[in-house]
Order: sequence, then structure tokens, then C-alpha cells
Amino acid sequence: MTFALELAQIAAALFAAIGLIFTGVQISQSNKQHRISRVDDARKEFYSNKMIQDLYYKIEYDKFFYTDEFQESEEEKTLDYMLGIFDSLAKQIEMGLLKEEDLELISYEYRIIYTHPEKKKYFVFLDDWYKKKKQPGQAFKSFRSLGKSF
Repeated sequence: MTFALELAQIAAALFAAIGLIFTGVQISQSNKQHRISRVDDARKEFYSNKMIQDLYYKIEYDKFFYTDEFQESEEEKTLDYMLGIFDSLAKQIEMGLLKEEDLELISYEYRIIYTHPEKKKYFVFLDDWYKKKKQPGQAFKSFRSLGKSF
């Protein structure tokens, strides 16, 4: 084999390796963009729903109180919907479809809701309700689990 042929083979291998690296980087960027789009869609849903916003600001400004009148109220339905959005994101992290750092777009809101003491009272009710109805697991289990890591 001649030196020129060996050099051509080495160059071809290098070009192929560089091409694979660029392809890998592109795929990684595309995956990251797709993950961010999922979170951004959830953020848009969160901010475009007036009922969620009204309840969220009550929570954020400590004007939300869990009382006996909460059950079967519009606020309960709205809180369940809001928690469902975050629980879905947390489940996607558990499944490896998202990464925890992808939630940066909505991490403040997640923390505000997760740490609110009145919401914790609702979870006590839900845990008792699940036991009463003989349901396995917990309501919003993924939301709760991820919230501990924040």
C-alpha cells in the first residue's frame, strides 16, 4: 500500500469521525430544544389559564387557605389541574424524557406551589382520601417526589 493511499484512508476516517461528532452535537441540540419546548408548552398552559393564574397568585401571596369548603370547589378543580401540569412534567423527568434542569423555565412557580403550607394540608386530605378509596400510591406522587429535590 502506498503512502498516499494510507493518508487518504486516514483522512477519510477523520472526516467520518468529525461528521459523527457534528451529527451527535446536532442530535443533542435537537433533543434539548424538544425538551425545552415541552416545558415551554406547560408554562404557556399555566400562564394562559385565568383560573390557574388567579389561584396561583393567591398561593404566591399567601392568600390561599385550605378549609372544609375547599372540597368540590372550583379552586380544588383548579389546584388539581395546576398540580397535574407539574406532575406531568415530573413524570417526564422520571421517564427520562426531560431533565430536571429543563424545568428552569418554570422552577420558581414549582417551588412556590410545592412549599406552600396550605397545599400541604390538601395533600394530607388526598392521602387520607386515597386510603379511604383503597387507591394505591399518592395523588401527584411525581410532583411531590421532584419537589423534595428543589
